[in-house]
Amino acid sequence: MTYDEIVKHLQQLNEEQLTQLKGHIDHVLLNNTIKQQTYGNAQEFYEQIREGLRSVTGASIPPYTKFMSIKYYKTFVINFKSVDEYVDSCFPDLSKIERIKLDRLFVKLVIEKLKDLNHDIKLVTICINLSQIPSLIEDSFPGYIESGLGHLIIDKY
Repeated sequence: MTYDEIVKHLQQLNEEQLTQLKGHIDHVLLNNTIKQQTYGNAQEFYEQIREGLRSVTGASIPPYTKFMSIKYYKTFVINFKSVDEYVDSCFPDLSKIERIKLDRLFVKLVIEKLKDLNHDIKLVTICINLSQIPSLIEDSFPGYIESGLGHLIIDKY
């Protein structure tokens, strides 16, 4: 089907059908965003979240393939992209092992912050609070990033 044919068919859809189609399009776009990540995958970061949550709560956390269908997956993708960009700018040229160590630290800092605030330690609260990672790093390691010493954070952890 050509693009013009698709557009022609769109005009025949009712509001409910268009809303459903928009949901499908958003899902495809999110999946494409993740596939284009330079770090490789949000899935590896998600695995660090799963490990952190299991160690703190003992809860069963869904595998990434099931997580992709949960409603706050979009929040995770958006916040992961911000985290990934932060890592690229402040921690360039990381090996895979260094990135895993850094991801574990990020998850640990988010969980500690949630505990300090007496928030529930759940997958959704971690996904929402991933955007706090840059400030959590600055609070925990003041001046390191500005001084270009991000690698020492990884070495300390």
